[in-house]
Amino acid sequence: MNLGRVKSFLIFLFLAINIYLVVSLALSSEFRIDDTTIDNTVAILKKSDITVKKDIIPKKAVNLTNIETVNVIHTDRFKKSENADKFKISGDSFSCVLKDSGLYNQKDSKIVKYIKSFLEEAGFDSGYMEFSAVTKSDNTKKLTVNCTVKDYSVFDSRIIAEITASACTLSGIWYEPRTSSVISNSRTRNTVYITSILIDIAENTDFKAKKITNIEFGYLSGSLYGNTGHLTATALPYYRLTDENKNVYYYDAADGTYNNSVSKSD
Repeated sequence: MNLGRVKSFLIFLFLAINIYLVVSLALSSEFRIDDTTIDNTVAILKKSDITVKKDIIPKKAVNLTNIETVNVIHTDRFKKSENADKFKISGDSFSCVLKDSGLYNQKDSKIVKYIKSFLEEAGFDSGYMEFSAVTKSDNTKKLTVNCTVKDYSVFDSRIIAEITASACTLSGIWYEPRTSSVISNSRTRNTVYITSILIDIAENTDFKAKKITNIEFGYLSGSLYGNTGHLTATALPYYRLTDENKNVYYYDAADGTYNNSVSKSD
């Protein structure tokens, strides 16, 4: 064995690895928040009588690109589908009642399969669909279909399914992405840290919640532009905060501003 060649190879290998790590760091779209900043943020909120557990605070800010979305119910493929006449449309939203569906006594997996197939036949792209677990209460089974792209939710794109012994009712808004590309390669941070937003909340006397129970990072699409039946909309990165009463608050991830026009009880 030629020890000189082995040594040269190892030196080259370590050099290549180091170069890769440096370049990856330079091109990374992730920016970390240190533990001290999170601890200080929790303490500042506590002084304002607002409770938040530090383990729900995201420790990184990710640069996401804006994405173009389309409201399926206003597309030609939906209008030409055999299921289109089953939908009642109002602005951006829709409802659909499927009577005598026979779903109520089916297994959860078959309920999901049926709803997925029905929506696909109506022109919806199931590749962006994430189905919740099926729950049961007061003789009604319920599940939620959320729109996700690369693990990031489009918060205002959601379908609620309610199944009784006599019917299956679907209602909601569905803006689906035209592309699955969301991660930016920007070398500078374009997303504000969630800690900055939380500190602003502590100083905002209009914020009435006493406990923040969940913090998510994703997108807002059609609701940014009003309930006017848009065909297309640009979805922007947003933080969504949920309080102890399940009220939700949306903050623009680019500048941290609060958007009260789309805040509602979830």
